[in-house]
Amino acid sequence: IHAETFYVMPHIPKTKVPILLVEQTIEYQVYQHYVQSKSFWLLKQLLNIDVAKIRFWETKFWQKANKVVAVSESDKKKMQSLVKGLDVDVVPNGAGEDLVSLWQKNKKIDKIIVLFQANFLWLQNTEAAIDLVKNIFPLIKKKLPQAVCRIVGQEAYKKLASIKGKSIEIIDLGNDDIEGVKKAYHQATVFLAPLKGPGGTRLKILGAMAAGVPVVTTPVGIEGIDAKDGVQVLVRQSEKELAEAVVELIKNKKLYQKISQAARILIEKTYTYKAIAAVLDRIYRQVGSYGKN
Repeated sequence: IHAETFYVMPHIPKTKVPILLVEQTIEYQVYQHYVQSKSFWLLKQLLNIDVAKIRFWETKFWQKANKVVAVSESDKKKMQSLVKGLDVDVVPNGAGEDLVSLWQKNKKIDKIIVLFQANFLWLQNTEAAIDLVKNIFPLIKKKLPQAVCRIVGQEAYKKLASIKGKSIEIIDLGNDDIEGVKKAYHQATVFLAPLKGPGGTRLKILGAMAAGVPVVTTPVGIEGIDAKDGVQVLVRQSEKELAEAVVELIKNKKLYQKISQAARILIEKTYTYKAIAAVLDRIYRQVGSYGKN
């Protein structure tokens, strides 16, 4: 049985069939990050009770599965630090085939568009978008007056209604709007993801790398992706450093092409569905054999 996220585990009846539990993120860490951002002490203490509950049930269901799959090495290490001896394998998420097809070896830049595409139901994505608009893009705009910041994704209007500013575009997408996602990546110049919240593999970053859009992100943002700073991605910490990296990429055409092409090679080697299916097939066979013993 392939169980996707620990939330489904209570609905699986008692069985002798081996269970493979795949965790796209460590859920309690995501909520914990949100709680830590609250300043009111009493509210923080109350919310921390919920964090503890999520952690309890999450780790409990990991132990009920025959094997657990994480999508990054960092998540695997965290899981095994929480549950000693836990059997965990890593199967990374992949770049969608629709975005792989957008690749252009020598992309022509007609308009400077700084893109952040995400699902804004996730707290860390909303947090990153607000930081981008309020603190990072104004620094980019000073050096590149013609630049546009484009925030694209599910629930963008609802979660980011208060975001306003010169050259800021908010584009809302439906859950199945593949063409909208492809258009966003196709038109983008740089993908900027100032993520601070933990969790999983960043599908949006893999998508940008597949589509040939150079990525600037944080150390947290690149977690779970086997990319190196200065080779397949630019990794920076502060708002000022992130803004400077975007400006450098756009002004330095050789660096732009180097990052774009190296990222694409990494995607083809490690993050295509074909490569991931081979890893998952090995794990299925291994877990399936447990039921024969």
